[in-house]
Amino acid sequence: MATYMTDLLIRQLPEDLHNRLKARARANRRSVTQEVLILLEQSLVSGETYMEPPQPLQGAFDIDDEWLSQARQAGRA
Repeated sequence: MATYMTDLLIRQLPEDLHNRLKARARANRRSVTQEVLILLEQSLVSGETYMEPPQPLQGAFDIDDEWLSQARQAGRA
């Protein structure tokens, strides 16, 4: 039976994180893909389950219940 590998696309990867991954991969003489796979595997094997939640996105204005209600009434949500 053949084993298929799945692709994973990561969008909006912060430049600083990408640079750190590249430096780590270079230091370990691996490609960035190999380094990411090893890091993912290590984190899953270690049983580490807690991750710092991402920071909320900062928009030009707050979206509250009133704003959503008005947007729905105008057919924009």
